[in-house]
Amino acid sequence: MLKRNRMCLMSLAGVIAMISLVTFGCHNGDDKNMDGSSSSAMPEKMDKDKADDKRMKNKMDGEMNDRVGERMDEPATIVAVLSDHNQFSTLDKAVREAQLTRVLQERGPYTLFAPTDDAFDDLPDGVLEKLLKPENRWYLQMILKYHVVKGQYDMAKIGQEHDLRSLEGQKLIIRTDGDQIYVSGARVTNTDLISRNGVVHQIDKVLLPDRFDVNDLR
Repeated sequence: MLKRNRMCLMSLAGVIAMISLVTFGCHNGDDKNMDGSSSSAMPEKMDKDKADDKRMKNKMDGEMNDRVGERMDEPATIVAVLSDHNQFSTLDKAVREAQLTRVLQERGPYTLFAPTDDAFDDLPDGVLEKLLKPENRWYLQMILKYHVVKGQYDMAKIGQEHDLRSLEGQKLIIRTDGDQIYVSGARVTNTDLISRNGVVHQIDKVLLPDRFDVNDLR
């Protein structure tokens, strides 16, 4: 009986010794990863990765904000460009009378060849006054659409074109003479007034499409 008890105690002691060895080995293993690196270095690496990710995000956000800021500095629409420049006050009024404001506020983009107030003053006597009458709105729309092209053409791009199709349907003829550019006979006197839905180029003449006849005005 005593012998059996001693054997049990010896077996129990052996089990305790094995458990101690396993526990000691596990504690030692906690300090090493499978690749042999110290597990204590893992939090440091994770913190570094998070910091790198944050720096990259901040850089991307900054670049995006710069681009948005550049666009926000531009007038919202072509209509806003006209309102912001005193030399286009007659054209601005004509666009509103022709009910084309909504068209020139659309996403576009559009290119507008904008006659100055002086250009409108050069029209024959009484023509502008008649064009601004509600009963002649269709003719006013025709004339103004003849000054608008679908697409955004800065002056460098226009200089490479021979003609451009207007919203009215008739083509505008592009001609260069040295450093001067002419659009269907009108000289471009100021260029690249940019908005977020297009560009405006100032011209010194009101363009009249072939199908317009002043005698049709009432």
